[in-house]
Amino acid sequence: MGARLDEVERRLRLVERDLARLAGHAPFDEPGEARAAAAPSAEGAGDGRLGRLLASAALLCAVLVVALFLRTSADQRWIDRSLAAGLGLAYCAALVAAGAVLFHLRRRSGGLLVSSGAVLGQLLLVENYHRFASVSAAVALGALGLLAAAAAAIGGRFGSRAVVVLGFVGSAGVAAFLDLPNLPLAWVGWWLVGATAAASWVAARSGWGAVRWLVFVPAVVVGIAWASFRQAEGPAEPRVAGLGAFLVIQAIVSLSATAGRFVRGGRPAAFEAAIPLLGPGASLGIGWWAFGGSAAAPFGVAAALLPAAAGILRGLR
Repeated sequence: MGARLDEVERRLRLVERDLARLAGHAPFDEPGEARAAAAPSAEGAGDGRLGRLLASAALLCAVLVVALFLRTSADQRWIDRSLAAGLGLAYCAALVAAGAVLFHLRRRSGGLLVSSGAVLGQLLLVENYHRFASVSAAVALGALGLLAAAAAAIGGRFGSRAVVVLGFVGSAGVAAFLDLPNLPLAWVGWWLVGATAAASWVAARSGWGAVRWLVFVPAVVVGIAWASFRQAEGPAEPRVAGLGAFLVIQAIVSLSATAGRFVRGGRPAAFEAAIPLLGPGASLGIGWWAFGGSAAAPFGVAAALLPAAAGILRGLR
């Protein structure tokens, strides 16, 4: 009788093991088999990552092949240089649009297409402006503005920091230093005022406050260069006109986003809260150097009154 019971128990254990294997895991009393069953899943995950990496590399190569074909067509004089620049910008816009669609469909390749389109557009504009003179400064700054706006909207909407850095911050840096010694500085300055406002929106949308610093730095550098050129060329030079208005608006824009969040009841982090303190402070220092102490006084007044006004508004809520 005991032998029969042992045989029945053995067969039940075999049935239990077979059922567990069919269900996708090993029996509880067989850890060795459980580890053996789990090993292929980890290997499969590694294969999946490798497959995604190879797919991204193939997509990037395809993007670059089209870009190189357009470049070769212009170098070999198959098409006019200005036409090649226009086709290249259209191609970059198509990449950004396709990436936005893929982002909406929750595809990982969306970020690669948007970033590639933005970076290729920046390189195309710099080369055609400096080397071939087939793009004017107004066209270059306008195209960079469109690239920055698209990257800010897509990166902020879908929370992609790579798109924000490569597309938005990259376009801001290229616009700031495209041809700083020769361009009308008001063009660059007001471009960066808009970028500062957009950076505040991206930071609020994505929760990544560092983007405000990445735009704040080139804005301050342009302000310092503007004041320096004003001192060297004289205030009557048209190219350096508008510095005072730029410093005032830049200070207000730097402060307004965090002040608005404070009024609504939020509590910005110290890293983010430093921007509104440094914005008016930088404007005050640049204005003091460019215009003198009496002319720079309004910046100090604004730096003192705006935080006080934000505190009063918060108290009234």
